[in-house]
Amino acid sequence: MIALLCLATLAAAATLRIDGDEVFVPVVDVAMPIVCWSRRIFDVHCPGCGLTRSAVSAMHGDLAAAWRWNPAAFVLLPLLAHQLIFRLVQLRRIRASRAPLVRNAGTWMLGLLLVAMLAQWLLRR
Repeated sequence: MIALLCLATLAAAATLRIDGDEVFVPVVDVAMPIVCWSRRIFDVHCPGCGLTRSAVSAMHGDLAAAWRWNPAAFVLLPLLAHQLIFRLVQLRRIRASRAPLVRNAGTWMLGLLLVAMLAQWLLRR
């Protein structure tokens, strides 16, 4: 299930497009709504604000824009790719009746993502 979520997130980041401050869904060309409650209610950016736009920009090769939106995407995208590969390898090992791999890197990467999100939020205030 986690592998599918990672794959869906990476696929969405690769197919969505950015126009100004908005993220658009391809084919139907509809802007995605703002889902951040902090931004919607208080008009205050949270540590995760800009992460979707940053991931979309990075997946489209615009690394400068990705960095401006939220530098934490440079941790998020490798974390998603790592989890996708790790889960697929685990599934293959389990189906082959082999011992599962030890899980350590994902935990460290998740911690790094949280630190990156918090750091960029504090530095931009």
